[in-house]
Amino acid sequence: PHRLAHLINPNNPRHPADMTEETTGGPCGVAFTRERVERPCPQTPGVPKFPSVWLFGAAPIRRIRALTPDWRQPRTWYAGSQNNLYRSTNDGNGWELMWTFSGETVWAIEPNPDNDGLLALVTRVDEPDSPVKARVYISTDCGETVTKVTDFNYGIEDIGWLLRANLTILLLATDQGLYEFNLSHQRQKPPRLDVP
Repeated sequence: PHRLAHLINPNNPRHPADMTEETTGGPCGVAFTRERVERPCPQTPGVPKFPSVWLFGAAPIRRIRALTPDWRQPRTWYAGSQNNLYRSTNDGNGWELMWTFSGETVWAIEPNPDNDGLLALVTRVDEPDSPVKARVYISTDCGETVTKVTDFNYGIEDIGWLLRANLTILLLATDQGLYEFNLSHQRQKPPRLDVP
């Protein structure tokens, strides 16, 4: 396994015989995908061929309520699985857990088609007796950071973006009808919905 780990991680300068469990990881910032494991295996002496490889880690694997591509970011997808927001930057070959929303379920995700990095996210509050039924979050950096911009005391079914007269508008399809809010955002300031 150490020789295989060295082939998967060619940036590791240690000799395979000197490696331990702590030194067999991949380089920082590089996705650990199925292809990174499968590619070196046939060239590794003593490693038999195998039909498939499964890597387990942070990935949207059940109760996926929202899945959407980011049309402005190549090969980028977002997924909402239970209370987690995931992002893939390689068309789903690898996923990273971006945020966990305790006591909430990720319900809708919508990247903005006109602004790089702008993402709206809706969660449903899981506690039945809570006066808050849904929350709206905004990210201006592809999900690296999220800001809660408002709470709703009724459910939000879906969201969408609209560009009207150079205004960025977030549409909310709720249990009580369709709402629209102007989004005030600048790269250095937190986003804000103009809620009436």
